[in-house]
Amino acid sequence: MLTPQRLLETGWKGLVKILDEGGYTRYDFKTADKLLEVMQNLSVMYNGMVGLIHEQAADSKELENRIRELGKGVGEVTANIFLRELRGVWEKADSNPTVLAILAASKLKIVKNATPAGALKQLKAYWSRNQIAGKSFVNFETALLRLGKDFYRKGKCPAFLSQ
Repeated sequence: MLTPQRLLETGWKGLVKILDEGGYTRYDFKTADKLLEVMQNLSVMYNGMVGLIHEQAADSKELENRIRELGKGVGEVTANIFLRELRGVWEKADSNPTVLAILAASKLKIVKNATPAGALKQLKAYWSRNQIAGKSFVNFETALLRLGKDFYRKGKCPAFLSQ
């Protein structure tokens, strides 16, 4: 499953089988539909080449929008996860941190009263002063996201996150 074409050739039944084997039985039908839609759109819009999305985007915001336009179910969270993992690989993959990452950074007093763009700037500055050998900014951001989820689950979050 290394190319959109291969995924499309596998078809819906094949994807459902793969998802079931991977433990995704709860959402397998819906996920297979979404994967096929995204791969079809990737094939049509970008000739099946993920790198063209980055190449054709003018900036990080347009890149995020292009990712989201690939199909139903590719929303802000999915685009953010995808682009977070490509930070440092794609120059324009520089989306703002999630609300949960900002929550954790705020609780740790790394970020102070910032907009998402301001939080990203503060997080990058903090990381540049406190880098850990063998780890990247992506690792740091992912750790903050996990901690933010933990704060959210335990009810230690601002009211706007509970809505």
